[in-house]
Amino acid sequence: NPMTRDRLLAFAQLLRLPNVFTAFADILLGACVAAAVVPSAPRGLWAAYLVLALASGAIYLAGMVWNDVFDLAEDKNARAFRPLPSGRVRVGTAVALGVLLFAAGVALAAAAGAIASPEWNHEPLVFALGLVAAVLIYDGGAKRTPFGPVAMAACRFLNVLFALSLVPEAALDVDT
Repeated sequence: NPMTRDRLLAFAQLLRLPNVFTAFADILLGACVAAAVVPSAPRGLWAAYLVLALASGAIYLAGMVWNDVFDLAEDKNARAFRPLPSGRVRVGTAVALGVLLFAAGVALAAAAGAIASPEWNHEPLVFALGLVAAVLIYDGGAKRTPFGPVAMAACRFLNVLFALSLVPEAALDVDT
C-alpha cells in the first residue's frame, strides 16, 4: 500500500498540518466583520466564507511545502529528519503538491467570489494571487534577510485583506 501510516505522517509533517488553523483564524476575522456590518447578508456569503477559508488553508499549506523545498540544502545539514532531506517525501512530489495547493487556493478564491454575491467579486482572486506571490517571496529568500519579518507580516496582512474581500463594499460606506 503506497499510502502507509508513515508516508501519511511524512506528508502531515511536510504540510505542518496543525498550523493551518492560523490561516483559518484570519478568514474568521473577516467573517466576523461581515456579520457586524452586513445587516442582511447576501445569500451565499457564509458559504463563500467557508470556501475562502479552504482557499486560505490551501495557500498556507502550499507555503509550508515551498518553505521546505527552498530550504532543502540547509535542512540536509541542520534538520535531516524533515520529510524532504530524509527522503520520506520526494522533492518532485513536494513541488507538485506545492503547485497543486497554490492552484487549489487560487481556484477556491475565485469560486468564493462567485458564491458571495450575484455578480462575481474578483477581489478574492486578486488577493489570492497577491498572497501566493508574497508566500513565494518570503519562502524564496526574503526570510533570510532583514526584510524577512516584513515579508511574513505582508503574508498575514494579505490574508486578512483576503478575508475582508468578501465584505460587500456598500456595507463599509460610512455616512459623515
